[in-house]
Amino acid sequence: MEKNVIERALLCSLFLDQVAILEVVGLLRPEMFSDPDHGFIYEAFTDLFNRNKRPDLILVEEEMKKKDPERYVKMGGMAYLSDGMETVRLEHNAVEYAREILHHYLLGCMHKLFVQKASECLQYGMDYLKVIEDCERDLLRLRVDNSESDSLLPLSEVMKLSIDDHLDRMSRKDDSVRMLTGINGLDGLTGGLYRKEVLVLGGEYVNSDVKTKVIEFNKSSNQYRITVKDYSTYNTNEDWTAGQTRLNSDITSGQMPDIMLLNNMSSYGNYVSKGLLADIGELLKADEELGKLEYLQNVWDAYSVNGKLYAVISSFGVPFYATAVIQF
Repeated sequence: MEKNVIERALLCSLFLDQVAILEVVGLLRPEMFSDPDHGFIYEAFTDLFNRNKRPDLILVEEEMKKKDPERYVKMGGMAYLSDGMETVRLEHNAVEYAREILHHYLLGCMHKLFVQKASECLQYGMDYLKVIEDCERDLLRLRVDNSESDSLLPLSEVMKLSIDDHLDRMSRKDDSVRMLTGINGLDGLTGGLYRKEVLVLGGEYVNSDVKTKVIEFNKSSNQYRITVKDYSTYNTNEDWTAGQTRLNSDITSGQMPDIMLLNNMSSYGNYVSKGLLADIGELLKADEELGKLEYLQNVWDAYSVNGKLYAVISSFGVPFYATAVIQF
């Protein structure tokens, strides 16, 4: 997909799924757009968001007028995007669009850097060690400025933090899962770096509410980190069951998500009969927080199989109808 098309798709998607902006603002800056007009619209959108306003077409247009009236008139205002609003498929792909834009931006930065370094290498008397050092520094700065994860730290600081954390855990006899760094001196001293346990949450479709809850959980948990695998992203206009096919393939190959969102309960019995789901009933009872929750036992019983609970529903509804005449 062309960069220009991806950028338009992202901007349209943000108006359709504004929960995604929480992740997108952490990935992109206005200057990362290959089309400056796209960056201008994105800047107006994020400025409104950062002022705790809910961006919509009217507010973004007004923000653009305030920022640069001449530019706004020249590009035709929000009519610039009007054609794309009806053609964007799967608005929950906004984060994927953002990552693709970031990907192209970083490749462009690297291309400019290497072209510059190649020119320096042709200069007579140039010290190749200096070129390597400058290149390493510039690449690290590029990575630090555009990392999706926590900020990068110098190795010396990482070692100090790791040793302090290791000594603290030893004092509490806490031996969580560790990860070797490959640096013999560091691994020999600390036994490896401690890390969060990563859990995969997957489903045929993962809505924005669930994604928001995942973000909140990851910020609050020091032990676990949840990654989302939305299988609907595999669907295409030609094959809307591709996501289900991919999910079945992952299950067959032993890569089933740790947490399943059962959008289609018709698969529930099949998963249970094959022993793919864990009995969470006892786990809920043993949990100090969840064990105290009040719930309707008959609703849970409806989802139990042979006295065991393999799924928990987040909500249920009771349909009713209003009539003009009450009849008994």
